[in-house]
Amino acid sequence: MTDDVSELSLHRLLAPEVLADPYPLYHRLRREAPVHWDPYLHAWVVTRYGDVADVLTRFSAVRTPPPDKLVMLGLRCPPSSPPSSSGCPPKTTCC
Repeated sequence: MTDDVSELSLHRLLAPEVLADPYPLYHRLRREAPVHWDPYLHAWVVTRYGDVADVLTRFSAVRTPPPDKLVMLGLRCPPSSPPSSSGCPPKTTCC
């Protein structure tokens, strides 16, 4: 694995020489760091087909909790509770 993380960051795809021929970068990623954290993108980069298939079937990419979890955490009011009894602000309508 390379010591220079920036050399394997996908942000390099913006460089004209890499944009013209991205396949050497893809090859290096698959060979040297098939699964790695890209600090420039703030995301995991997964480059091999088998690993991608595994990630897509075993893990969730959802970053926002579902509405019921937001209610449980007190970050959202239950849809059926009246504002005065729950401490939630009254619902407003837009235009």
